Amino acid sequence: MRTLQEKPEASCIDASRMAQDELASVEAKIASLLRLKDELTQMVIACRQGAVADCRVIETLSAEKLY
Repeated sequence: MRTLQEKPEASCIDASRMAQDELASVEAKIASLLRLKDELTQMVIACRQGAVADCRVIETLSAEKLY
């Protein structure tokens, strides 16, 4: 972006391409977060019944702390 600012005569096409790349990156992150949300929702639903010993949420969170 700084390179483009140093060239005020440059075409807006380059800035538009950079914005498009950033948009694609943001959209990919959002998609990843939505998948994570769905997984967490399913874990919460699955863990509403039963004992803590059988709870995938506890199991998953404990495993993540090991890494």
